[in-house]
Amino acid sequence: MRRTLLFGLTTALLGVVGTSASYAAPALPLSAPTGASAERHCGGTTKFPGIEGAKANVNSCVRTNGQFMTVSAPADCFTPIIGGYEKQKVCSTYGSWKMYRNGNEVATGEIDTPVPYVGPGTYKVISSVTAVGSGDHIGNSTQAGTTEKTFTLTTARVRMPFSVALTPGHLTPGQDTDLTITVTRAQGNTINRAQLQLHTGAARTKDPRCQRARIYGDPYITACDVRIAPGESTVFKFAVERSLQGCYPFAWRLQWGSTELRKTFPCQKSAS
Repeated sequence: MRRTLLFGLTTALLGVVGTSASYAAPALPLSAPTGASAERHCGGTTKFPGIEGAKANVNSCVRTNGQFMTVSAPADCFTPIIGGYEKQKVCSTYGSWKMYRNGNEVATGEIDTPVPYVGPGTYKVISSVTAVGSGDHIGNSTQAGTTEKTFTLTTARVRMPFSVALTPGHLTPGQDTDLTITVTRAQGNTINRAQLQLHTGAARTKDPRCQRARIYGDPYITACDVRIAPGESTVFKFAVERSLQGCYPFAWRLQWGSTELRKTFPCQKSAS
């Protein structure tokens, strides 16, 4: 059956980084924003023979909005009748695909599931697809096969429109740290939702935009929803508890669709 993810997140919380999902945090949608323009190409149908004379005509399409891309496999399913074929009312598809450029694999994913956009260029897409047809009669028809199509994509990758400033610039060993993080959004982009993440269990905040989570055995992660208009800034305040065992740097990131800013919040260097 067709599986469509509008991003509840590829794992338990947000985050698609690289050519496959790697980390996630609370509920940012991976789908294109409403009204966002998108480039879409279809490569033509491939005929799949099925069981007991059934068949399917399976297309291969790629869609991108500059942040994400989705490979789909729209299809028509047919069952044999006396004198020809009958088109089934429903023909759903599922499967996986791989994308190549100059012979090198650059992305992989599931049919109808958004992944980070690889940028403009000419790509070969090989999809392994199963088509399931159903209609007025009892029983389904199932056809499986492979499509191989070439697509030229021209949409530029959407660039990160945010910047982040942290005050102070480091942790002080043996002391609590009152950390202020200012997120600023540049002008001129309509995709306005991002997420700030602190990868440490030592940070505390009363900001209602932030949630804490623990996934895959990692330390606690604080994830904050960032929604600001072009040209605006917003401030997050944290209390970072000192460690009795020493000073431990932690990673922070600002995640925006398939792009991110990512750095380490360091410990103060000792005077030499």
